[in-house]
Amino acid sequence: MPKLPTISGDKAVKCFERLGYEVVRQKGSHIRLYHKHDKQKKRLLFPDIKN
Repeated sequence: MPKLPTISGDKAVKCFERLGYEVVRQKGSHIRLYHKHDKQKKRLLFPDIKN
């Protein structure tokens, strides 16, 4: 299985926003996203990696 590419936090946020998520808050280098319309979907939390 090939390794997954490392992408920046900004790029990841843009991808998830296209899927219907929105940034709720950022504390330090960690970004939290929730789905706009479907609250049953899992919330996302990931570090803002500069790459």
